[in-house]
Amino acid sequence: MEQEECPFKWGDRVTHKLFGFATVNGEPTAIVGPDATLRRTVPRGWTVRLSGMIRARRPLV
Repeated sequence: MEQEECPFKWGDRVTHKLFGFATVNGEPTAIVGPDATLRRTVPRGWTVRLSGMIRARRPLV
């Protein structure tokens, strides 16, 4: 099974509803994990380094 290309590139601005805004400052790294039915590893996603985190504002409840 082939891993799809990572949707993030160096310099991209990203946002997360809890962690806020950041800039990708590293090459993406593929993550693999076990698949019990196939008895091998399969693609699970990507990890990227981020910098310049700006915390998201949370509404007061």
